[in-house]
Amino acid sequence: MDEKKDELALVDIKKSEQIQDEISKGKAIMDYLEDLGIKIAEFENGTYFSKKKKSRSLSTRNIILTETEDELIVRMVKSGTDMKKLNLNEPPKATQKMLGAYNGVSQSTVSKNKDGKKEKAKKKKKK
Repeated sequence: MDEKKDELALVDIKKSEQIQDEISKGKAIMDYLEDLGIKIAEFENGTYFSKKKKSRSLSTRNIILTETEDELIVRMVKSGTDMKKLNLNEPPKATQKMLGAYNGVSQSTVSKNKDGKKEKAKKKKKK
């Protein structure tokens, strides 16, 4: 049983290293293009780069990297996925519980912060 766990751990480590390698390559490409002052680039192989005021993205076969001031978002296609059925228009939705875990706070804190923002927005509309 322990041998199986060890094998799975090695597979996870290899996948993690591959993902880290792809992220590093993608960030290096974005840095290079940005250093050249390029805002939009489309390569012959289909790779696409765009730079906006507060974010930059690199899309290539099976992976999209989007970097903002605060986050690096990685979107990857699982192996064996039918690309014709892939729906990239539907972004993953995070629950308050997930956002709390992501931010290191409780779900109720996320809820309070959301409610507080809603109240501020309502007060601005009234003015």
